Amino acid sequence: MDDFSPVQWDDIDRACDRTFYDCPEAFETHRDEFEDGWWPGIKRAYDKWKTEYKRDGDPDQGATYLLAYLAELDEIATVPGDRSLLDRRPDEETLRTWSWDENQTMWAIAIRTGTHFAVVKYWLREDDIPLKWRNFGEESKARLRKFGYTA
Repeated sequence: MDDFSPVQWDDIDRACDRTFYDCPEAFETHRDEFEDGWWPGIKRAYDKWKTEYKRDGDPDQGATYLLAYLAELDEIATVPGDRSLLDRRPDEETLRTWSWDENQTMWAIAIRTGTHFAVVKYWLREDDIPLKWRNFGEESKARLRKFGYTA
């Protein structure tokens, strides 16, 4: 397996850290946190995610972005002006082209769209666009190897 080999979402779901999946669960659990506006709601949902879901070593930098995207997607919050993450989301074809045909990293797509790579990862998941082997750290690669991936 080389750095550009696809890794399917079923395997990612079984093998990788829970941060990416716990944010949507935390959002669903704390959707009432958005009653008094988008920013206070995102902040409270993030604080609760960090307290109730985050484990030592879990990345959390993208959680706020992902919670904001989920709030917009669910029409609970409207991000003002040109800051909308929904408006920044490329369509599936564009996302697939950038990721696979142009071999852009999630970081590059994030910079191109003005968001965080956690949101880009979520977009890829929404459209069932596989990640590449290079998208994973050593710990995740070790877990994926248990499911038959080799590099």
